[in-house]
Amino acid sequence: MLGQAIAGARNILNPEVIVVAGDFPPAGELFRQALREAISRHTLIRLDESEMGPTTELLMASFGGDASALGVVGVALHQIGNQNAFRGARSNLPEAQ
Repeated sequence: MLGQAIAGARNILNPEVIVVAGDFPPAGELFRQALREAISRHTLIRLDESEMGPTTELLMASFGGDASALGVVGVALHQIGNQNAFRGARSNLPEAQ
């Protein structure tokens, strides 16, 4: 299923790189190869045979099980930064009369 979902996104977006993150078993290379084959089965152009541009590289993120937590922290920090920017912008507005 993951291979089908990635293949569908690849068919639409044609990215140069696909990064897959998660807590992979020690046999991560076997998982990567199986995922690569599944993507190739369901994509319009194989990962290593692109006539429309550069080939798509499949990378496994190195964060492992911490990827989700790091993503949540990143979103939270981004939101805090946006709220502070909004407060600063509001303080520069003239008072309503």
